[in-house]
Amino acid sequence: MNATSARGLDMRRNTAINYDARGTYATDLFTAEATRLIRTHNTTDPLFLVLTHLAPHTGNEDDPMQAPEDEIAKFTHIKDPKRRTLAAMISRIDVSVGLVYDTLRERKMLDNTIILFYADNGAPTVGIHANGGSNYPLRGDQWTALRSGITNLESIRSIVMNNLEDTCHFSSYVKHGWKYVNGTCADGKYDSWLGDMVQPDHDEVQLSDEDYYKQLTVPGSIGATLKVSREQAEKLRHEATLKCSPHSPEDIPCNPLVAPCLFNLHEDPCERNNQAAKHPILLATLQAEVLYYRLRSAKPRNQPADSRSDPAQFNYTWTWWLDELEGRKTAADIAVASLVAELVVVLFAVCLAVKLCWLTLLVIISDKDTILSRWSHWALNRATDLVTEYVATAAIGSGVRGVAHQQPANQTVQSAANHSPVRIADRAPSSDPPGVFQCECGGCGQQIPRGVQLKLTDDLEYGNVFCKRTSQRADTMERIVAIVTIVTVLIPWATLAEPNGPERPHIVFIMADDMGLYDVGFHGSNQIPTPNIDALAYDGIILNRHYSAPMCTPSRAALMTGRHPMNVGMQHYVIDSDEPWGLGLEEKLLPQYFREAGYRTHLVGKWHLGFYAEPYLPTNRGFDTHIGYLGPYIDYWSYISKMNSATFEGYDLRQNLAVNYEPNGTYATDYFTEAAVDIIRSHNRTGERMLLVLNHLAPHTGNDDAPLQAPQETIDKFAYIRDTDRRTYAAMMSKLDDSVGQVYQALQQHGMLENSIIVFISDNGGVTRGMHSNTGSNYPLRGQKHSPWEGAVRTAALIWSPLLKDRQRVSNQWFHISDWLPTLASAAGIPAYRGNDLTDIDGIDQWEALAYGTGNPRQRVMNNLDEIFGYTSYMDNGLKYVNGTTLDGVNDGWYGAIDDTDTLPLEAQYLRTVMASHVGRLTKLDEKVVSYLRQHARIDCGNEIGNRACNPLVRPCLFDIINDPCEMHDLSGRYPDQVRQIQERIEKYRLRAAKPRNRPHDPAADPSKFGGVWNWWRSDPSRAHLTAHAIPPPSHSLPKDTQLIVIIPIVVGCVIFVIGTLIYLSNKNVIKLCRRRTKQSSATMPSEIPTTSETTSSGDSRAGVGVAGAGGKPNPTDAVFSSKIYVISDRDMDR
Repeated sequence: MNATSARGLDMRRNTAINYDARGTYATDLFTAEATRLIRTHNTTDPLFLVLTHLAPHTGNEDDPMQAPEDEIAKFTHIKDPKRRTLAAMISRIDVSVGLVYDTLRERKMLDNTIILFYADNGAPTVGIHANGGSNYPLRGDQWTALRSGITNLESIRSIVMNNLEDTCHFSSYVKHGWKYVNGTCADGKYDSWLGDMVQPDHDEVQLSDEDYYKQLTVPGSIGATLKVSREQAEKLRHEATLKCSPHSPEDIPCNPLVAPCLFNLHEDPCERNNQAAKHPILLATLQAEVLYYRLRSAKPRNQPADSRSDPAQFNYTWTWWLDELEGRKTAADIAVASLVAELVVVLFAVCLAVKLCWLTLLVIISDKDTILSRWSHWALNRATDLVTEYVATAAIGSGVRGVAHQQPANQTVQSAANHSPVRIADRAPSSDPPGVFQCECGGCGQQIPRGVQLKLTDDLEYGNVFCKRTSQRADTMERIVAIVTIVTVLIPWATLAEPNGPERPHIVFIMADDMGLYDVGFHGSNQIPTPNIDALAYDGIILNRHYSAPMCTPSRAALMTGRHPMNVGMQHYVIDSDEPWGLGLEEKLLPQYFREAGYRTHLVGKWHLGFYAEPYLPTNRGFDTHIGYLGPYIDYWSYISKMNSATFEGYDLRQNLAVNYEPNGTYATDYFTEAAVDIIRSHNRTGERMLLVLNHLAPHTGNDDAPLQAPQETIDKFAYIRDTDRRTYAAMMSKLDDSVGQVYQALQQHGMLENSIIVFISDNGGVTRGMHSNTGSNYPLRGQKHSPWEGAVRTAALIWSPLLKDRQRVSNQWFHISDWLPTLASAAGIPAYRGNDLTDIDGIDQWEALAYGTGNPRQRVMNNLDEIFGYTSYMDNGLKYVNGTTLDGVNDGWYGAIDDTDTLPLEAQYLRTVMASHVGRLTKLDEKVVSYLRQHARIDCGNEIGNRACNPLVRPCLFDIINDPCEMHDLSGRYPDQVRQIQERIEKYRLRAAKPRNRPHDPAADPSKFGGVWNWWRSDPSRAHLTAHAIPPPSHSLPKDTQLIVIIPIVVGCVIFVIGTLIYLSNKNVIKLCRRRTKQSSATMPSEIPTTSETTSSGDSRAGVGVAGAGGKPNPTDAVFSSKIYVISDRDMDR
């Protein structure tokens, strides 16, 4: 030990000293023990093995860096001897991982094993225990609150308390990508970017990429066993490489010893640009949350060195030297700490209850934003000071230890108020009331006038350090109001702040109809060029596991509501134009959320969610405008819709509620594109936020007498396609691609592109055969539209936006069409998303995962549960369950393979087409990136024929959908337990499902009764009760002359309630409990407030507290869980 110079053997097998380990390299010793445990383990029992290596931590200071000489000799190209030894130490760990892996494989345990490898903290590049490790390019090292001291593996958690350390007086806290740092260790000597100190010299021989890959896949290695391809390795290595922008003169430096720092880790992972001055409200919010963590934290368990532990007294071995635990808390300590924590919880609960009163007053009396800005400014200057003083004073007054840190007398700290040292004077006698302290300016030698509080707005961690006490006490009401304000105003509104700047983004949502997965080029097909769609995908994110319902109406209902179709009664089939039903008016739809947030909402193209009564029309469901058709499909030129179920036919094109005859004769895709461009042009003039939903007809078929339609000049471009129907379909897709390019170009020309989100999806899979067949290809997936298979529910999808920080990638995260509502609402920073309006939706907010590539929030996907057709399609953690099918299984095969006789464009021609498109020219894509992404977006099932066929009409099927995306190999017989568990979950879905809303055909819908136009034909008596969400309610429901009369009593009552609660709890409970504790420790104490010495003495004589559940009775969980747990470690947790 460095502190005592004590030396002793520290190696055990269980509790016995292990002398046999001497002479064996520690890494090899621990590896041998781990592999022995695996070899001798009964494979029928679960195994939990923790292998905690010593390496690459240093050894003793007289010989810190140690490795076998033969291992060091492998790294002669590294000139720095310390760095060379470090490389050998890490290499030995790598060998250890390989041996453990091989042993698991030999015992046939590997397929059911989870292996986790990580580092406990960053490397100490310099200083004590320095091993020459590099955290480059991160800032700091092991001892700091900065990122390299705390980062080892990326996490999908959005809130992380790295540490709140009272020895060095620093805190490090991350929330939603923002990192708060206050204070540091060792006077900041480790706070720079130390990694470049260990970068290799220019004349050192570096391992080439070719050699690296050869070593990765050397025979017998893990890479060779897993058959890791070079492309996979390069992709993952590239994604795992941390990239930091170079130092810029515009970067704002950070000195956490002077003032707290704030960093945006998503944009600035190397912590170079301090954002504290730009985001003061966010800074104050994080400060308050760190203070809340401090209130809940336990007292550090650290104790000074004990000479009784000297190994010389125990035959020079490190062993335990105390018979009983010391330093336990007394019952009074625990009670006081618990009560203080409860007071904080009660305070937060009360403030949340009062929140409605405050916000109602703000909204009704005056403009919300103006009031908010004034209150935020006041709160930032007063609430931070007063909350800090209030909590710290309560802690000092009650004698609670470990709740608020107290600096020793005469200690020097930094104050941001004057940026000069402040020497803390001795505490005043305990008879003085708690409150403001007398401070002395150490830099200027002058005293701050008595009664003036030192402003510590820069650092809540130092906020509980006060100067000499005075007899004055801050007004109680002001303190309470400050606490209420920082909780009810700063925290809620800071969390509602828009994530991407002051302006919400424009959102353009483009949906194709019945488009096959294989009908876009970015999934690997050269048959139909879609260069604009592809360029958008390559420059954005390809959603490779995007799922929807298997038919049109259910999928559109899920998009609009954020709910599963079966939960809104829309799970069965589609709405024919002569059927009197639609999406329930009690449902709040996507455009309603956005319109309430100030967006102008537009629908162009298809509606298909019901129009039998006027309340069901899109302009009564949240859209400000609608240009398009109401039913399932129309003729591309005449806009006539003919229903197969009857002889009805009629014109179906509207502009809002009026019939729109203007485009008759214009190709539908072109007309809808022109309408969308006009909307974009008008928004450029108004400056309003825009939600544009462009639901194309293409490539859905038209009427049965002319199902596939496109301009002849476009059809002629695809003469190389022999099938005439497929050729026309290609032309329809080409016009759809042109539309995407024109919309993108319009956004760019009108200055809206840089603040836009563009989504492109298909509502379901293509229809290769059967009714409404458009020859769409879902190849190589199984099935097609209107089936439970992947060809119906796994759809082509992409998202593009400059707001996405991690673009040009293929995402394999599970994404359901119902996720778009909460995801886009989150991206737009809509306040309704934070409230209760979305609590009952099924969709998951995936914006953060998309924007930053942080993980996979969704693990289960309910494609559909239709009890009328009798089928279920459901996925759970990579396993897909299919039970039943449609149309007696006639569409359960594999369809849509490309005709081998077609002479398709070559790869080079495809790349040139993508680069020359509207989107390709503006995005300036790299051909290598395009080729790479295209290859990884391709779905390859191989030529293997399924050897475990499944008929879901006979029994349920189970597929490993990750490794068997084409659903060829049924695993239900192999994994009956998983089938049973999934069936139990599906039963819960079924019990929640709503009754299908379907209604039979109604002859009253005949368009001939309405002048040959499809029109609503029923009046809905429930309209008055169910259109509450159609139009946002007025902001002021009371006359102005009565608003104050009603609101002021409410606010006054809430304030009185808060004051009474706080006074009652604090004065009666805390002080009473402290008085009881004081009397127990000293009967002659003249004051209720214990002095420092008394508190210390009472703490030294604490009694042990029994542990609940003791007494020798066995824990019932021990009988259930039979895992054998081993811990192999050289030491306790590293400091």
